[in-house]
Amino acid sequence: MMVEILNRAGSDLTRDSFLDAAESLRGFTCSFCLVPVSLSPTDHRPFEIEVYARVEGGKWVTFGEPVDFESTGE
Repeated sequence: MMVEILNRAGSDLTRDSFLDAAESLRGFTCSFCLVPVSLSPTDHRPFEIEVYARVEGGKWVTFGEPVDFESTGE
């Protein structure tokens, strides 16, 4: 996700260009993302639930229960 944001921010990297690039992510997925990531000017959290995974036999395998970080509205 960081590489994607830096690519979107362009060669003249500033705090503003970085934030604009990050806030433009919609439905971004990567090679190990289990769910698409979206950010916005009012929500910089990439996930509200985390699912842990490890590599087994060359594939990502989830384990444990999902951890919920749902917004509290604060």
